[in-house]
Amino acid sequence: MYASSRPTSGVRRGVAGIAAAVIAAFAFAAAPAVATMNPDKPVVHGAPFVGSTLTVEIEPGSFSGCGAAAGPDYSIYWTRDGVTVSRQWPNYIVTEDDRGATIAAHLVASQNGCDPVEVSSDETAPVAASNRANGFTGRSAFELLARRSDGTLMMYPRINNAWEQPRSIGPGWNGFTAVFSPGDFTGDGNNDILARDSSGRLFLYEGTGDGGFRAGRQIGSGWNGFTSIVAPGDFNGDGNNDVLARDGSGNLYLYPGNGQGGLAWPLPRGYGMERTEPNHHPRGLQRRRKR
Repeated sequence: MYASSRPTSGVRRGVAGIAAAVIAAFAFAAAPAVATMNPDKPVVHGAPFVGSTLTVEIEPGSFSGCGAAAGPDYSIYWTRDGVTVSRQWPNYIVTEDDRGATIAAHLVASQNGCDPVEVSSDETAPVAASNRANGFTGRSAFELLARRSDGTLMMYPRINNAWEQPRSIGPGWNGFTAVFSPGDFTGDGNNDILARDSSGRLFLYEGTGDGGFRAGRQIGSGWNGFTSIVAPGDFNGDGNNDVLARDGSGNLYLYPGNGQGGLAWPLPRGYGMERTEPNHHPRGLQRRRKR
């Protein structure tokens, strides 16, 4: 009698056991730690000016498992003009050192056996001087100036979206026909005040960064020919805050700030320029150097 060519039941059970062990070994062996998908690049939020706070929006789930249960699955660092300057997270406080530079955020998988995955945000626009949004107390919050009927100038400070008690800056401001803040006008990172008196003289009051102001100094004259003066921030994108002024004929002029408390020669930015007299422009200006 010929023996059966099929394995006996005991052999089959042995083969099945070996196969199950191999499958289990593959199933429970530690898989290589890699990013679970191609992560989106970080997105930086916030205005790039001195005193502002930049935040970064990331996709942390894409790095799940890259921390090997030993901590965060990713790390973040910031660069200024491509050079690493900070590993603080999640925010980046923009300082005067960043002025004129571009900032970017970088998201990296934790280096615990992970693949070297890194994605980077777009560069911000060049950092401009501090504007009114940073307030006068250096706490990155909008703050108000108000002039009372008796001429006292008041400041209304804020912190964490809450108003604090108003502070008196000083009396005698009823002698001015215009009072406004251009932001940082001197390049020290603190926001300042500009004021025009009834004679058309323009004064600069430098902020100290803690809600105080230094004594005013005259930086121009002849400004009583304007019916409106506003501070648009950095209007021409050179990193310095500027002034816009409209005369009685409706002509609009841009007075670029030089970043040192002065104004460059005005540039027409509205209609009716041909009717303006050549000697109309206020004194105390500096012609802008050609770049």
